[in-house]
Amino acid sequence: MSRFVLRLPDDIQADMERLSDEHDRSINSEIIQACKAWVAAERKTSMKEPVTGYKIDGKEYSFDEPLPASVMQSPWEQAMQIRLLEIFLKSDEFKEGVISATKAGWGGSGYSVELFPDGAWRVLWDNQIGNKYNSPGVILSLPKIGDDSDPDLLSEAFDNEEDELKAEIRERLSY
Repeated sequence: MSRFVLRLPDDIQADMERLSDEHDRSINSEIIQACKAWVAAERKTSMKEPVTGYKIDGKEYSFDEPLPASVMQSPWEQAMQIRLLEIFLKSDEFKEGVISATKAGWGGSGYSVELFPDGAWRVLWDNQIGNKYNSPGVILSLPKIGDDSDPDLLSEAFDNEEDELKAEIRERLSY
């Protein structure tokens, strides 16, 4: 146990001596009890309303969910991402990515598209992303084709559900 000298103001020192006499404890024990009571009181006042998220512009966001891109980006960046998403949705990579996401979903995984600020994108398996990866753009999970789809007919199922699939990923980027 280390020893040190604690200098207390005269009025506090006098109160501690009085309390130690009343409780038949040493001044050291009295100081420890006072500190424990202070810590307990602080915990009660600071934990009245547990903090569960952020409050930005009057809206509340949970710590458990990522902040929406609209909070993190300028209107220009948002417009560019919407434009880039629309270009991606017209590409063959969207269909290929959704089919890959559907197949990966059978095993509990998925695929995402990462939209970069320079206008590029890449489709990647969710396990490639990792917990600590901080994208310079935005990452959107790709939707999956309905559960009742025949694995041999995923291309046809995509064609039938294409509008819904596009609406689903647009909603994920919605500002």
